[in-house]
Amino acid sequence: MPEGMRDASRPLVLVVDDEEDIRHALCESLEASLGCVVLTAASGPEALRLMRAATPGTLDLIVSDLRMAPMDGPTFLREAARTHPDVPRILMTAYPEGLAEATKDLGLVVTLTKPFDVQALQDVAGRVLAARSAAR
Repeated sequence: MPEGMRDASRPLVLVVDDEEDIRHALCESLEASLGCVVLTAASGPEALRLMRAATPGTLDLIVSDLRMAPMDGPTFLREAARTHPDVPRILMTAYPEGLAEATKDLGLVVTLTKPFDVQALQDVAGRVLAARSAAR
């Protein structure tokens, strides 16, 4: 959704996953349960383009997969943290082995291991968005 057309009173969440079904399911779930606006990207480079195009200060949460191409989740999240350091980040993965080393410097809110209960993501995202709203 173009930035100028969204309701600025609703939180903005970016979901990054190379699997279309997961992006679609998370988008529907988060929008329905939290009333937020969800942008989706199929790759790290696409997500970074969306982030650059967004009005500064409007992005409230990033939810990213670990294994993607051509840029993996940790690389994307490091770049996202560099350009948007105040935006909380959640990592999803179906491959938890070696995760602690790969993500030690990412400042993640939480890591969710796939498959996960979507309610768990809704709960964490809801707490993060409520805290950001209260801080404004």
